[in-house]
Amino acid sequence: MFIKYLCTLTLSLILFSLWGNKKAFAQQPITIKLSGVKDSIDVFEKQRKKHLCHQLPELAHSGFNRPTMEMLIMCRALYLGGLDYRFEYKFVPNYSRALFAANSGQVAMPYTSIWQPEIDTRKFYQISPIYPANVFVKGFFVPEHKKQTIEQTLNTLISNGVTINQALKKYRILTTERWGQDWQMIKKLGLQAANVSQHASLCLLADKGRGDIVLTELLMKSALGMTYTCKDQFNMVPVGNIKIRFPNSRHFIVSKKAKHSRKIQQALEKGLQQMRDNKEFEYFYYPLAENKQAIDSWQTLPQ
Repeated sequence: MFIKYLCTLTLSLILFSLWGNKKAFAQQPITIKLSGVKDSIDVFEKQRKKHLCHQLPELAHSGFNRPTMEMLIMCRALYLGGLDYRFEYKFVPNYSRALFAANSGQVAMPYTSIWQPEIDTRKFYQISPIYPANVFVKGFFVPEHKKQTIEQTLNTLISNGVTINQALKKYRILTTERWGQDWQMIKKLGLQAANVSQHASLCLLADKGRGDIVLTELLMKSALGMTYTCKDQFNMVPVGNIKIRFPNSRHFIVSKKAKHSRKIQQALEKGLQQMRDNKEFEYFYYPLAENKQAIDSWQTLPQ
């Protein structure tokens, strides 16, 4: 009798242990591997530890750049979408390499949104847009000490009957052919494009007079005046009263090869829709109302 009881007890313990392990295994978070630039990811991780994406972060005067803010959007959407997950990272030097890592199946997602024409929907789930068509805006950024002179020159030319597009032809816009949407836009506007091989060189070349202007986003600027701080530790600021609207949308993408890709896609879509319903995107686009008021009043260059 005792032996029978002992066997029954042992079997019960084994079954309980197996059930517990199965339950624990079932509760393991999904791993989502992202490719991205380490500096932006480090800032994101530091911020995420403060609130775990359960609430909106404080963005005004935060110093966050656009990739960091987009990761906060991604994180919040996954939380609202109800997905239990963890991020892993493959560090890459730039946007192009992040997209390459995703295209080659090394990661589930790039850490930032992708221009719609650059998305291969045979390989990726294209998530509903983070920036719908004509929402993404860029400005003409110059070193602070050159801003006044350039603005005065442009105003003089315009007052003499020259169109803004013609006036801007006087200046060389530093960019890289790898940024296809920027390159195409500059050419479409009939402006001078100077191809630069290294992103980190753009600000320095503008400061040294090897070029004049750097195109960068006016969205997601957390500082008054929309200052862009270069890695070379000096500031670039936008030339006032002009902007470019990009006709293409930008999207998060999920590799169809990635494990749990459907779950990730569905959670993102659900969470992003809740964010739209709650009008949270406007907060991410323009953390400072003063910047939005200024940008809204600026002229959009005719294309």
